Amino acid sequence: MVYDTKAISWNESLKQLQRRYTNKQVDRKEFEDIELMEFFSDNDYISLPTHISGLSTARFTSYSIFTTEDKDRKVGTLIIEYVEDDNNNLCVEQLYFV
Repeated sequence: MVYDTKAISWNESLKQLQRRYTNKQVDRKEFEDIELMEFFSDNDYISLPTHISGLSTARFTSYSIFTTEDKDRKVGTLIIEYVEDDNNNLCVEQLYFV
């Protein structure tokens, strides 16, 4: 039951993240190192950077997501699709959760 509640909570959190960042331009370092980490922490998630074979690191970044209640239970993987300019600014195109 805790897992179901956390999954529902994650879906709402993901919607917040999508509304806040999709089609927005952000500084890469600030976005990845500060904003995302604070977002995960504020919503009781732990994220670990991961690489998904077949996805270009020039267009995608991904994180394995775990709950703070059960650090061994993976909630899923967050994939962020973006375009990066020469100044390390990202335009977040889409967020996927699998």
